[in-house]
Amino acid sequence: MFNDKRAAGDGSNVAVIIIIIALFMVLYLLFVPPEVRDELLGESSTSGSSSSSSSERKELLAESPGILYPTKTQVGVHDIANMNLFLKTQPKLIDLAQNLNVKASLFSRSSPRIRFSISSLSDTIKANLFFNVAKFDGELRIKVNGNTIYTEEITSPGIKIIEIPKSYLQNNNEVEFSVSSGFFSSNVYVLENIGVKQEFQFKNSEELRTFVLSESERRNLESATISYKQYCNEPLENSLTKFQIFLNHKSAFEKQVSCLNIDESANIDPKLFVEGSNTLSFNVGDGSFIFSDIELRTKSKEADFPSYSFTISPETYDKIKNNEIKINLKFLLDNKLIF
Repeated sequence: MFNDKRAAGDGSNVAVIIIIIALFMVLYLLFVPPEVRDELLGESSTSGSSSSSSSERKELLAESPGILYPTKTQVGVHDIANMNLFLKTQPKLIDLAQNLNVKASLFSRSSPRIRFSISSLSDTIKANLFFNVAKFDGELRIKVNGNTIYTEEITSPGIKIIEIPKSYLQNNNEVEFSVSSGFFSSNVYVLENIGVKQEFQFKNSEELRTFVLSESERRNLESATISYKQYCNEPLENSLTKFQIFLNHKSAFEKQVSCLNIDESANIDPKLFVEGSNTLSFNVGDGSFIFSDIELRTKSKEADFPSYSFTISPETYDKIKNNEIKINLKFLLDNKLIF
């Protein structure tokens, strides 16, 4: 009897365990995804195709463009290094002799020769021989390095200035004085304070600078303005001189300027710019100027917004077109996920 009761108790416990397991199985089937439940139950329904479609889900694009702002005009600033331009002449005096006597007759002749050196011949733009005529008679003849530069009969005393052609000049030079012969008397010239005036030209009339324009800046370029400060170092020989701005070796701006310290600006034609490296140059015709705080400002028509692309197969495109496949765009707006 005892054994019968024990057997009955064991049977009750097993039944409770089976009921609990069955209950958990029902709850599991209720809460698992439909496609998993259908697979467990061996069912083949429309949900099966949905499961297949879901398993083929693909991510076509994932990007983070950052914060975007409304379209507005963009301004680009390019700082250009200072330019120091000058074109000026500086004289140099070379003393040759204090006094010279030049004589010629039928039986005698005195034709003095004087040697002198020229420095910086390549920078020399002009050289003049000068002297004072104290006594004169006959035709005075002067040669430089064997080349005749003067043959004339002087009829009055005073200072004489004779230009020496630059092509006759060398680093080391010789000047020869002579006079025509007289028939019955000697022809004599007395020259004083003989010298050469050499004029140099120091030239740095143009300087070049480069800057870079991006593809976007060049493509959307609407206008450009260059501004600078002009400083004049010394008075001009004339009251005005020509000033030019070149962009990529084409004239962009020109005007006559005077020796003033002023702020200036000029508009530049956008057509003169190129994508990538651009060459800017300033040029002066005379004088000595410094151009500082040079700034080039460019204005673009629109902002450069980021854009992205992705590809899909023709088959996928046809399925999207026929509503067999859906394509979704998800993005964050104010920290909210938007579908």
